[in-house]
Amino acid sequence: MGMLENSIKALKNALGDLFPEEKPSALPIFPQEAPSGPQEPTITIRKSRQETQSPQTPTQSLGKITSYNWKGDPYTDSQSRAMVGSFGKLTPEGMAVSPDIEKQFKDMGIKPKDKVLLTLADGSQLERTWEDRTMQDKQAIRKFGKPLTGRFDLHHPYGTSPYEKDGVAVVGFQKIATAE
Repeated sequence: MGMLENSIKALKNALGDLFPEEKPSALPIFPQEAPSGPQEPTITIRKSRQETQSPQTPTQSLGKITSYNWKGDPYTDSQSRAMVGSFGKLTPEGMAVSPDIEKQFKDMGIKPKDKVLLTLADGSQLERTWEDRTMQDKQAIRKFGKPLTGRFDLHHPYGTSPYEKDGVAVVGFQKIATAE
């Protein structure tokens, strides 16, 4: 029995005697060449919303929080230990970004020493000043075999372990103050 016939029979049973019994039609309801059995659903493929929205869309991870220059950091460098970043003196509220994030910053008009508000996947927000860069691509490839990407590296000079939000995804950022 087809799906339509099953539905009609179930409806008739549910409504009881409201409908008199119909005699079957001499003509088939569907053409004879129609396939029998269950029909496959139609699947429509569209470009996802994430691919078409700006990088500030909170549904898309732009990178993750990492931290550097904490006591015991195995990757710290002499410049960071001396509190010197790519754009001058480092502060405890400073942040370095990887080359791919730096490009996004520049595309959005964010300049070195600007204050930036980061929105994290856990719903929290962090204010940081862009004061430094992570290793650049060639240097990272030489050292790790691949470039550093998606890094929002928080300067954490007074910590004894990585920053508490290490590994949390960043889903948005915006400039909140211009460099002084």
